[in-house]
Amino acid sequence: MTNSEIAAGLARWSHEPRLGERAQAALARAGRRLLFVDSSAEALAAAGTLTDLPRVGPFVARIIRELLDGSRPLNPATETWPDSVRMIYESTEPARLHYIALHDARTLLRTHAQARPDGDLQMHTTWSDGASTARAIVTGAIRLGHRFIAVTDHSQGLKIAGGMSLEQMRRQRVALRRLTDRTGFRVFAGLETNISPTGGIDVPPRDLAGTEVVLASPHSGLRRREDQTARFAAVVSHPAVHILGHLRGRMFGIPRGVVARWEEVFAAAREHGTAIEVNAYPDRQDIDHSLIRVALDAQCLFSIGSDSHAVHELAYVDIAVAHLVTAGAPFERVINYWPLPDLEAWFQRKAQSGPKETSRGGGGHKVTGGIP
Repeated sequence: MTNSEIAAGLARWSHEPRLGERAQAALARAGRRLLFVDSSAEALAAAGTLTDLPRVGPFVARIIRELLDGSRPLNPATETWPDSVRMIYESTEPARLHYIALHDARTLLRTHAQARPDGDLQMHTTWSDGASTARAIVTGAIRLGHRFIAVTDHSQGLKIAGGMSLEQMRRQRVALRRLTDRTGFRVFAGLETNISPTGGIDVPPRDLAGTEVVLASPHSGLRRREDQTARFAAVVSHPAVHILGHLRGRMFGIPRGVVARWEEVFAAAREHGTAIEVNAYPDRQDIDHSLIRVALDAQCLFSIGSDSHAVHELAYVDIAVAHLVTAGAPFERVINYWPLPDLEAWFQRKAQSGPKETSRGGGGHKVTGGIP
């Protein structure tokens, strides 16, 4: 049994009404944390060391052993549960589907020829809500074998995440240019902007001068049940936006996530040459392999972002690669794998080129957005 299956099973059993609140919370926490670790729960169970896992005490270890030996099913029988509990359980099921635990992602990639990407296009530093400095992030990225990164700290509209003021943005751009000059490692000056309710972004175009990579991500309206297709079609059509970040805003085990007709959003993204982010953060994984296939049908470009907030989290990119492999995505459609001069030119020209089809490389595949 995989860590991914066990994590989902723990999350499902955390709704069991006969358990106390502390037990329910323990199962929910352990399920989420299991997505982050690179150790096999099954192997640890065989060795009698399950409590070596984070958030796993004796009670949770017992539940995991029962899931593994089949004495406890992965899906609880909910027929006798109170209607209110069952409704919550059912509403959170989409937030447990199609997650790939870090250990399982790396197991998959060991049997697949696809290498790590050459760079990472979403991360946060101490300029906003990250725990590591940009210099430390660069050191970690070089250690992983990356050739470039985009530092994409939060924009001013997201104060809760330490969003940067205009003056801080200007100072950061200068600092990142100096970091590139000193290290010889390409650091793109990026920005994660917040999507407004109408599909705009929270930074006016005049204030984006010097910003090389613009992500637009939703941080509000994540629990609304009404359709938000128009909002997201508008933002992927915005001339300043390069990448649509964590488009659903989903989180493991939490009943939230944007509702939209994604095939229409992806069609607009393709028309305007906007890449769709495969967010690798373990409890986000937005988009997953099932939705990647929908974007593939729309002929979209993709971007990989670890969404890391500390150096050790840069390695989470393996989860995004595993989703792309599972979906059967051609990696020439993933901008993190492009030669650096091509990527630089695309970032520079995307807004000016407008909707346009250009073939890239020798594969004959058509993509959009002024690819050199």
